Amino acid sequence: RRNRDEPQVVATLKGHTEVLWSVSPLPGRRLASCSDDGTVKVWDLSNLDDPQCETTLNGHASCVHAVTPLPGGWLASCSRDRTVKVWDPRKRDGKQCVATLKGHTDVVWSVSPLPDGLLLASCSYDGTVKVWDLSNLDDPQCVATLKGHTDVVWSVSPLPGRRLASCSDD
Repeated sequence: RRNRDEPQVVATLKGHTEVLWSVSPLPGRRLASCSDDGTVKVWDLSNLDDPQCETTLNGHASCVHAVTPLPGGWLASCSRDRTVKVWDPRKRDGKQCVATLKGHTDVVWSVSPLPDGLLLASCSYDGTVKVWDLSNLDDPQCVATLKGHTDVVWSVSPLPGRRLASCSDD
């Protein structure tokens, strides 16, 4: 007999071909996942007896470490290929990648949108945190490079008042 408080598996999602790094809830009954296989997958969880992959986002040249939702139904992901990509998963023409953010000199580990929805923070093995302006995806700009760490930066997260928290091996 099971204890009601005991966690139970309600669905298993299969489709990536390598190790998974991260999952992130999306609006509605959806989930994004990313993997060493270089892809981001968006899952429809409306039927947990038969969850379906809505779309597979291809474009990173290496392992994808993190994925996060952005306002307007978009996603951001980061990769060992030293890039951050912004995706519109609703597109079905093979052109879901709407912007590639380049500027880190090593593996990008984490991405996090700032509360205003127009800025995105990323952090890297290069020891930096970068803040990106997404207001013009035809020409996204790095508006700040924060260099307070002396080793790899693993994670970045927004705080109230236009501040960021980050963690590092230092």
